[in-house]
Amino acid sequence: DRADHIHARFGHAQSPQIDDPRSPRWASAVEAQWRWWDLVVDRLRSEGRRPTFLAEFGPSDYATPDPRTGLPLGDPAALNRWITGQIRARYASGE
Repeated sequence: DRADHIHARFGHAQSPQIDDPRSPRWASAVEAQWRWWDLVVDRLRSEGRRPTFLAEFGPSDYATPDPRTGLPLGDPAALNRWITGQIRARYASGE
């Protein structure tokens, strides 16, 4: 009930950020995150407020790094663009 803004990043029980939310490996974690965000969006809209999001996939070392190179396993810029598109597609109908 205290959420007013969503930092849109997908995590799981053991990490605040997964390497690539497009991967089937993370489907259950991604779906859980969407369900939480849906609750926040529904509440904000019921209060006449517009939900706000910030795509927030971080760089290495916050992102899961490749142990050999230290580079992120996923491209943070590409993931942020993907998440932004998914948010727009999912929540555009209520605006």
